[in-house]
Amino acid sequence: MELRHLKYFLAVAEELHFGRAAARIHIAQPPLSKQIQQLEKEIGVQLFKRTKRSVELTNAGKIFQREALGILQSLEHAIKKAKLAGWGDAGWLSIGFIASSTYDVLPIILKEFKKRHPQVELVLQEIQSSEQNQALREGRIHVSFARFPKTESGLVFETIYSEQLVAALPQSHPLNKKRSLKLSDLANEPFILQPRPPSPHADNTMQIFANAGFTPQIVQTVEEIHTALGLVAAGIGITLLPSSIRNMQNRGIEYRNLINPTPVLEMKMGYRADETSPALASFIETVHSINLLVASDEA
Repeated sequence: MELRHLKYFLAVAEELHFGRAAARIHIAQPPLSKQIQQLEKEIGVQLFKRTKRSVELTNAGKIFQREALGILQSLEHAIKKAKLAGWGDAGWLSIGFIASSTYDVLPIILKEFKKRHPQVELVLQEIQSSEQNQALREGRIHVSFARFPKTESGLVFETIYSEQLVAALPQSHPLNKKRSLKLSDLANEPFILQPRPPSPHADNTMQIFANAGFTPQIVQTVEEIHTALGLVAAGIGITLLPSSIRNMQNRGIEYRNLINPTPVLEMKMGYRADETSPALASFIETVHSINLLVASDEA
């Protein structure tokens, strides 16, 4: 049985007239009648009751009509999905991200991408920066978002966003009287930092302090940003965080900008250089079009 047999059958089933069905599908009536006879012989049942004046579907014909319609609709759906996938408008995309990317940049990207490509299924995975490269190499994710990815052959990393670091202080801290702070203002403060190693963020923060001419007094190290914020709110110490943290509601904490110089953090998007996924190409195109670097500079 070939696909054309189903189309011929459905034309006759809908018209209930061989002449009109033949004209509709642009073949002569005798070949159409012969094709239907061959179909009935192959199936082993009569699909139509034929008289000189009428054509009717048998009970088997009615059932076959319903199933044949389903087959063609499924085929059309499969073709549409395949075309969309080829154009980057369908399929799926796996995204690995760090928690801080969800404070600002990632939601903006995801919202715009879903608006442009609603058929693409997104699979989101929170993955530590140190583990993202391996996930990319193994194909567990298509694209990554991290602050300090390790440069590696075969992987591409683009800086898509940069933001200032801010000081997070307890609400009652005396330094909150100032609208902005110099790094030197923090020289004698107790600090809460991520552990070293293996935190590139902590290494970067320590380098910022070194550039300012002092070594911080570290009173506590924590793994997660929300833990650091809880300790800051409790008055245990202060910490430095990306400015997008202000988008989160954190009671008992004040944020102050840093000046002279203003330290910044970059967000990088990573993917395999040989990745051929059309969905990824569409995602990268979306990220580029949003122009997050300009937006952050203007902010």
